[in-house]
Amino acid sequence: MPYQPKTLERVAADCRSRGLAVTFQPGWNTRGSSTFSPRGLIWHHTASGAGSLGLNVVVNGRAGLPGPLCHIFLPRDNHRGVYGDIRIVAAGRANHGGVGSWRGVSGNSNWWGIEADNNGVGERWSDRMLRAYHEVSAALARRTPFDPGLMICAHHEYAPSRKIDPFGPPHGGKWPMGPRRSAVKALLSGGSTPAPPPPPKEEDVLRRGDKGGAVWRCQRMINEYNHGAPESSKGIPVDGGFGPKTESAVNALRKGWNHQPVGNGEWDTETSNRVQDHLTNRKIAALRADLIAEIRRIPTGSGGGLSLEQVVTLLEGARIEGSIKLGS
Repeated sequence: MPYQPKTLERVAADCRSRGLAVTFQPGWNTRGSSTFSPRGLIWHHTASGAGSLGLNVVVNGRAGLPGPLCHIFLPRDNHRGVYGDIRIVAAGRANHGGVGSWRGVSGNSNWWGIEADNNGVGERWSDRMLRAYHEVSAALARRTPFDPGLMICAHHEYAPSRKIDPFGPPHGGKWPMGPRRSAVKALLSGGSTPAPPPPPKEEDVLRRGDKGGAVWRCQRMINEYNHGAPESSKGIPVDGGFGPKTESAVNALRKGWNHQPVGNGEWDTETSNRVQDHLTNRKIAALRADLIAEIRRIPTGSGGGLSLEQVVTLLEGARIEGSIKLGS
């Protein structure tokens, strides 16, 4: 099929009817390749610096990758006044998916692409941008058409070995897309955009300059995670003051998990829970190993000891027993 200007004009009208501002990039209707027959939609983020505008890159491309890099662009709130909630960029095939596949469908000729401005290293998405993402996706699904419950995917689902987008709060790290697909599908049935999860309570977030018992517990958890002991001489000072060493240690943890720098150095609920889960699993594994060692010492055979079958049963239950002992 050729370019899709009529489809995008209808998408724009649908979004405007829902109260969103839509603008068009000059040359949008013939930008991209005419070899384009979309069957689904991929969600992306631009990885642009906080507060900046990634529009020029998605329109014109970058070194080694010619533009356009998407069909629809979502600017940050601070650029809405000029570019709207939604900017239509290209009606032809765009270079956005790369090597990958979702539900057996690969190749940019088959996929709409939305790029949204976010740095991808922990910047919080605004409610307005999240609403625009859902609304324009529903409009694309309605006007193409395709099933949003099946054929909307994140770039990290399309290319899981090399991509993480979309990424960031309020949906955690890599966005779980099941709820996003369901939300878009609900919009097609006359529903409203779901409210995003609330931001963490201020008291749940520790950052540089904070002091007190919560910081002390955070420092002990980091040391135990990294060095196996809450007050290891190899770790950070456990002094109840959130200084540069604690901040650096938090960033190092999150960099290791996400294979990229996270940058804000804040100890939030998500980070705390992840460290605690790791420490709990480590303790369960140690208890299980101890239980298995004890069980193996129990004599077996016909001389009054356990049978081999009984020993096997105990070994299989060791992991459960370890969990019970940990909680007691």
